[in-house]
Amino acid sequence: MVCSRFDDGLSDTIYDVDSIEEAIEETRSGLAKRAASVIKGQNIDEALAKVLEPCKTPIFVSSMCWNMSEKDRAAYDKQEQLVINNINEYDDVDDAILKKIGNIDAVRKIYDEVIAAKDETMSAKAGSFIPASENEYKNTLKELRQSAEKNLEILKTGDREELSKQKKAMSSQINGVRSSVETVFGEMLANMECAKIDTLQLLREASKDCAKLTDRQGTETHVTSYRVSDSVWYKPSTWGTSHRAYSTYETHYTYLDASDALENIRTFATDSCSYIEKAFYNTVDVMGTKRKLLNVVIENFDTSSEMYDPALFRLITEQTLNKVEFPVMKMDISEEQAAVSSKFSGEVRDSRERSELKKLLADTISSLLTTVEDKFVNEVNSFRSEIEKLKSGFSGQLLENIEADFNKLMQQFENKEKEIANYEILLTLFKEVQK
Repeated sequence: MVCSRFDDGLSDTIYDVDSIEEAIEETRSGLAKRAASVIKGQNIDEALAKVLEPCKTPIFVSSMCWNMSEKDRAAYDKQEQLVINNINEYDDVDDAILKKIGNIDAVRKIYDEVIAAKDETMSAKAGSFIPASENEYKNTLKELRQSAEKNLEILKTGDREELSKQKKAMSSQINGVRSSVETVFGEMLANMECAKIDTLQLLREASKDCAKLTDRQGTETHVTSYRVSDSVWYKPSTWGTSHRAYSTYETHYTYLDASDALENIRTFATDSCSYIEKAFYNTVDVMGTKRKLLNVVIENFDTSSEMYDPALFRLITEQTLNKVEFPVMKMDISEEQAAVSSKFSGEVRDSRERSELKKLLADTISSLLTTVEDKFVNEVNSFRSEIEKLKSGFSGQLLENIEADFNKLMQQFENKEKEIANYEILLTLFKEVQK
């Protein structure tokens, strides 16, 4: 796992340490522990756990700092100048430190190792593909065999007239299915609307908190000097001589830290993205919705008839549901974050400049809030449209699949004995293949 923009992490840590070297070690250590904790907390299968194991020790890089290490400082652009200002708190960042932060050589080394071991790695990976393909192959054969067995059983035990009656009854039952499906999707959309209201309120509260800056107190030490006479009355040689003495005193002042404003902007952007993602993820329970839809279908069909096998319809329904994909929503506001640039750095003491910094922060947060709210509302509207299409498509596909299967059986009854013989040959073939 390669983690970029390491310089951003350093700009958050630099004020809590005494040197850039200490900031590098502390930031790497903290982020590495976080990565290990997140990966350890995942509920995943053994194969994926093996893949993620090396990610517990990430490689931290900064392409920005790497490029800066190969430039003269006079050639830095505005963004690069901002980076050096953020991390050079102790005036100890040189080209060697920039290369260390950039860390691109570490990535190149691993890349070269991967290229060197490519053939061996691909061979090992191919060995794991075969068992997975075999399982998929076996499951597909099993589904096909089950479908053939059910059709053969209906052909042997039923007749065309009885199947026709079942088909008419099925039309009424499908109307019930559609009504129940409408309920399931309607509940999802209602939950989404409630989540939208709650999330907009969270965004506005977060904007209020992040638009505020807290005054900090600083102390300055001042040195004054004065002349002290060295004359001694009984030593004429000392007459008229003197030396300079010094004394110190402290003054206190109030200031704003420009890094606090940058942190507030970054926090609001990150929290906003998190609130919006949670609004969708917490509302749309994909697996739960699939179970509800499957239960709707099974519960709405009459399985009391001996000629009506619910297992066949369950199989058809599951095949239909396997094709359903629910939208997964994401919100990326990186462009808005990148568009916000700071006009201040370090301590801002001047009263007028402090007011300007506060206003700039408030205006930036307000602008971000408007952008995020508009995007969120648009995403919700788009999501509603997709759910409506999904609802219509699911009901239509369910009806199409079931009717097509029954029409096929109706045609097969035109030549019942021949179709029975064909299914028996097919089942014999399945048994041979599965051996």
